[in-house]
Amino acid sequence: MEKAKVLLVDDEGEFLQSLVKVLGRRGLDVEGVTSGQEALERMEKTPFDVVVLDLMMPGMDGMETLKRIKSAWPQTEVILLTAVGSVDMGLQGMSAGAFDYVLKPMDVDELVEKIRQAHERSWLQLEASLGWACSEDQGVSRSQGGDAMGRATRVLLIDDEELYAESLAKVLKRRGMEVSTARDGASGIAWLESNQADVVVLDLKMPGMDGIATMEGIRHRDASTPIILLTGHIDLERVTRALQGGVGDILLKPCPVDSLAAAIENAKERHLAAQALKEKGAE
Repeated sequence: MEKAKVLLVDDEGEFLQSLVKVLGRRGLDVEGVTSGQEALERMEKTPFDVVVLDLMMPGMDGMETLKRIKSAWPQTEVILLTAVGSVDMGLQGMSAGAFDYVLKPMDVDELVEKIRQAHERSWLQLEASLGWACSEDQGVSRSQGGDAMGRATRVLLIDDEELYAESLAKVLKRRGMEVSTARDGASGIAWLESNQADVVVLDLKMPGMDGIATMEGIRHRDASTPIILLTGHIDLERVTRALQGGVGDILLKPCPVDSLAAAIENAKERHLAAQALKEKGAE
């Protein structure tokens, strides 16, 4: 498990900067913002494992910020900061999805321990959602992610959920694959213009250029590279369109890594076999 990436949210600027420094000295990767709106905007750009959130803030208060965080990033754990007289609000926050609360003025050791526990739970939840079959120290040899020539399978993963994509990429890399990621369809298509992938793994639901448009953009330039589509739910019309457009496989999210790894290797093998037959027929 990697170092916890923590976002502190508190409108008291001096307190915020002091706590950022203290937690940084404890080995945490910490950033600070002074409002709920800033927190949401920051989280749109960078994934965080744990958010430490003050309940009493002007404008968008901590409770509303908590609800929006858990709606958009359900696997991110939130620890609430609350004054002694607001314990009830801390308990309400936990019922709304917060991991725990800490009373202000706080004991830094207590906060660090709660952050550690929250970070551990966020990773366990992510592992469970991905169906990880191996831990950090139980990696699989590179031979399990390569072809008959021993070359690692090259995968392009296109998904706007950065934390999900980065975590999935790490697990596939432990399976011996070479994995590159793109956060949107346009970036993925641009990557393919100067790089090669054996298989493209593509999320169906993305803002802007969605998975269908991205697939069509890829197929406009490359008619043969296998594409595997990931989707959170089955939309019959879009799935039919994807299959007609050349998607080779469709998997439901959260997708167990064993299933995805097998689908990637099968797609690559079918593609290589088709290429071999085509070359043989041209002789």
